[in-house]
Amino acid sequence: VARRVAHEIKNSLAPMQISVDNVARSLHTGRGDLQALVDESAATVRGEVEALTRLVNAFNEMARLPEPEVRPHRLADTWERVAAPFRGQLAVEARGLEGLPQLLYDEDQIRRALHNLVLNAQEAGAARVRLEAGPAGRGFQMLLADDGPGVAPGDVERLFEPYFTRKQEGTGLGLAIVYKICTDHGWTVAARSPAGPAMPADRPGTAFVIGIPARSAAPA
Repeated sequence: VARRVAHEIKNSLAPMQISVDNVARSLHTGRGDLQALVDESAATVRGEVEALTRLVNAFNEMARLPEPEVRPHRLADTWERVAAPFRGQLAVEARGLEGLPQLLYDEDQIRRALHNLVLNAQEAGAARVRLEAGPAGRGFQMLLADDGPGVAPGDVERLFEPYFTRKQEGTGLGLAIVYKICTDHGWTVAARSPAGPAMPADRPGTAFVIGIPARSAAPA
């Protein structure tokens, strides 16, 4: 992770240095398009600084994650807090949450994980996100699916790797944070694309399956 952070910082520093050098050189040579060059260089530096800020903020968020402080919560209430900011931008729906018992988890962390999944779907170009929940095996399961463009077969296994992303402005830490939160709770998370067998070829979507063991159920 440290090597990847250093690599990303070096990638941003190079165009910043070139831009500054070009402006300094032009001041001494008296280029006629100096104003245009300054504007272009300033835009480059500004963009790289914003990219570095996103990278550092995401890295800081992942590094700060404490041990979960688990208490009884209802996933329906947590999901409502997650979904509310996205309504109006996405068609967000849920099914089966009311049938789950109270579960033991850190509400802030699970809310952050679900928020990252919905935000990931939105940034990928999805128009609809659906959450389905219910008993599964010896515990419970949440399935969050979108109708976005999907993920290439070779990339599905790498989605939770820190700093792996195909987005031009992505940090590659959002899904890594989801994975860490789930595993810290003793939950599992896996991805698949297409999201389901009935998805159209041009919008296969992506689904994230979160497994919750029976021991996470709060005592009655």
